[in-house]
Amino acid sequence: MASREPKTGYRVFEWINRRVGVLSVVIAIVAVGLGVVGPLVASDEEPAFDPGGPIYDTQDLVDERFASDSSVGGASFVVETADAPADPNALDHDVLTAAALREFKANSDAARAAYSQGDDAHLVEVFDHELGVSIDGILSIADAVDETIPGGLATASDADVKVALSLLLADSADTANLRFTLSRLATRNLETIGPVPVVIWRSPAFFAHVRYDTTTFDPAQDVEGFEGTENLDAQRWLRDLQSDLRGDQVEMKAMGIAIDGGLVNEEQAAQTAPYIFMSVAFILLFVGGLLRSYWAAMVAALGLSVVMMSYNGINSLIGLRVQSPLIVFVVPIALISFGVDFFIHGSGRAREMQVEGHPSTRAYPLGATLLFTALLLAAASSVGAFLSNAVSGIQAITEFGIAAAVAIALSYVVLGLIAPRQLLAIEEALGPRPIDRGLHVMRRLGYVVACVLAGIVVTMTIVMPSIGAAMFVVVLLGLLLAVPYRLTRRRNRKAADAGLQVTTEVQGAGHGFVAAGSIVHFLARWRVVTVPVVVLLAVVGGWAAFQVETSFNIKDFFSSRTDFVRSLAKVETHLGSSASGTAYVYVEGDLTDPATLTSIEGAFGRLDESNLDLVRDYNGDIEAPPNASSLVRLAMATPGVPDAIGAASGVPIADADGDGLPDGPEQVEAIFGFISENGIPGPDVPVLRPDQVARFLYVGSGIQATRIEVILPSVTDDANVLAARDELERVADGIESTLGGDAAFVGVSGTAITGQDGLAAFTGAMVTSLPIAVLVTMILALLVMRSVRYALISMVPILLVVAWLYGFMYVFDYKINVITATIAAIAIGVGIDYATHFTMRFRQEFVGEPSRFPALRRAGVGTGGALALSALTSMTGFLVMATSPMPMFATFGVLTAVMILLALAVSLLVLPSLLILPFVTPSRTGEERAELEESITGGEFEYRPHERGTADLRRPEPGDEGQDAV
Repeated sequence: MASREPKTGYRVFEWINRRVGVLSVVIAIVAVGLGVVGPLVASDEEPAFDPGGPIYDTQDLVDERFASDSSVGGASFVVETADAPADPNALDHDVLTAAALREFKANSDAARAAYSQGDDAHLVEVFDHELGVSIDGILSIADAVDETIPGGLATASDADVKVALSLLLADSADTANLRFTLSRLATRNLETIGPVPVVIWRSPAFFAHVRYDTTTFDPAQDVEGFEGTENLDAQRWLRDLQSDLRGDQVEMKAMGIAIDGGLVNEEQAAQTAPYIFMSVAFILLFVGGLLRSYWAAMVAALGLSVVMMSYNGINSLIGLRVQSPLIVFVVPIALISFGVDFFIHGSGRAREMQVEGHPSTRAYPLGATLLFTALLLAAASSVGAFLSNAVSGIQAITEFGIAAAVAIALSYVVLGLIAPRQLLAIEEALGPRPIDRGLHVMRRLGYVVACVLAGIVVTMTIVMPSIGAAMFVVVLLGLLLAVPYRLTRRRNRKAADAGLQVTTEVQGAGHGFVAAGSIVHFLARWRVVTVPVVVLLAVVGGWAAFQVETSFNIKDFFSSRTDFVRSLAKVETHLGSSASGTAYVYVEGDLTDPATLTSIEGAFGRLDESNLDLVRDYNGDIEAPPNASSLVRLAMATPGVPDAIGAASGVPIADADGDGLPDGPEQVEAIFGFISENGIPGPDVPVLRPDQVARFLYVGSGIQATRIEVILPSVTDDANVLAARDELERVADGIESTLGGDAAFVGVSGTAITGQDGLAAFTGAMVTSLPIAVLVTMILALLVMRSVRYALISMVPILLVVAWLYGFMYVFDYKINVITATIAAIAIGVGIDYATHFTMRFRQEFVGEPSRFPALRRAGVGTGGALALSALTSMTGFLVMATSPMPMFATFGVLTAVMILLALAVSLLVLPSLLILPFVTPSRTGEERAELEESITGGEFEYRPHERGTADLRRPEPGDEGQDAV
């Protein structure tokens, strides 16, 4: 295979060629320094994933106003029958039996005893105002039944239990609210036990509630979780408690509801690390195998490690929040693909120069010069594509774009420009090698082990840069490079001294990939079929891409095999929703006028009458936390409390009209002041403690604040969330007009509203950054290629890759979330890399060629082969990652592998047909073509453009500098 070659390389490559040793040492020292210094100066802050705005400002204000210093933590456990069916909606399993309740009661009694004294004294007694009962550390309906039956559950029969339940859960009973601890699938039917009609309650599950003291756990174990700070020490104890409550699980089984999110996250991250290094190991195995060189694999590992250490250090020094999962995991994983791509292209082109007869000392500058424009455009356009995320308005996405741009730039310099010369320098210093005969099983096994170790080192430079830096020096530079280098050099020298047959023959990718050239040629020749098919598929893919939904699902982050996710599924079954979220109107100002409290209650009436889908209790009433109005009513209704308030404040509390509210503002103000300091006292235990009141009522100097809050059953039901937001904004307007000048601030927010807005912002960020990325890429292509038609045609593969990738997501039900929202930018970066390499190679090969087809075939054999090899290595690594137990990594692995496959397919199967369209690359005709044919054939035979051998006839012409054709 011949190609047009420059006589000399660009000066920068000549400089690298002569000083690669010193340059390598300097780069390694700087990288290790950055790897060590980076963690020392890194910010430990989490980046914001929300776009900001009034709803987030309101949320921040609410968090500030209602911050509670309560040390009481809570957890819930769902208890089902031991043989609960796979179909959770089956109603023929009743956990409200004597045996099941007796077993759970015995287990909970043992847990109370174990965790109420000594160093393990974690449980606390509190009054639950919603249930209207006191929780002595652990509460379940089993406790209430035990107290109701004479002699308790120990000797009770099923009939005794059903009679007790009918009394406890009767509409008029003080304990009626305990029915809310049952499954929503619970039933009650009037039946007879003996001669007596009894309301029989049956339920497939009930919920047990636990209250514990958070100050009894190690504060150093605090971590940031999905819903604020979590304590890993407390979560470990909750797991122990779960084991105690389960016991032998003969008649029942218990499961904590989302009690260990932080631990599951840590465990999955630890389980994922081996998949990352396995991905890297497989990629290194393929790189070395395809280039037929152990040293290629090790140089690639060196380059990846240097890039990762430098990447982490630079990100820390420029102030990026490196704790972001996008920066910690997504960018480095994507970087593996880009880095290997740069290395394979750079090394492959140098190998081509060697195959064509150039010595290794000249192969690098000549090959790098030929590749320079394509590689630079690929890197620059990828950087531009990632930087387009800076306009997203979302801090985490913006910093992701900056970090990815840093990574691509480093990868281009280290793996694209320096590493190929390092490989040639090592092979040159080793000298001629003995001809390899036989399988050499131990040597092959050693190669596999070396790649695995190198993969571990690269992984450590990603997840633990300081340790990775030490391993880079000791393991990679020392054990895997220096030692084998000395042994191999000694072996080669001894073989030469012994007169054995030795060789410097180039093996591997430098010989090209003939099949790729044939496929490219065939499809381009039949473009009359190829192009219409592509147009049809593009339309279908584009339509499907716009159907992809935005969603937040816990299964995107935690494995469905974990109890954490399973427990949420049980909540979905027994309570109706596991992805519920709040929505509220926040009101701040003078709330002491009883008319204001009435207007707050009126807001609930309006919400109750709306068509909104809201979480409701067993009676069909809206479930809502307390607010200023309900707290005042509770204080007025609790015996002895109004008198206590009057005595403490000197303001008599009266309700002359009997509406349950005080008669005047001064009385309301007195109630607010009393309950904020003292809570709402009860006969034995407080109805509400002061720290509990503080969660729902803020009392400041001359102002008060509260929330009118409802719960939406799903945060991903956009229509319902948006409808709720609109309705709450109308409610807010009404309250603000009622308060008039007494309203300091009225706003709308809530987890459901901010969640929906955040997901919409992710989609909006993608929609905004995508055209910017395409525009930046096109401008760069235009500047480098100096051709409008080639720049435009190079955009087609990018758009196809993005459209088909999101079409794939639609078909296989992937959703846009915090991870997949970054795929568009990565797809543009990968797509432009592949398209640029092929386009530039074709233009080089078409210089001096009578027909476009031999040039296409040569581009397919050379660059097409390199693209296929880099795609194969990257896809293999990412498919390994797709088996990770952590869903976001598995998803990222699958989508990245598909994206690379699409980029390769478009570049080899579609782009060639577009490049030879008449308005892109006109065919040479007439006298020009005749002269070129004559220069190649010498008039000795006929020039046949479609024969494979014709592509081998090109020879470099004297004086041809071979720079990129225009």
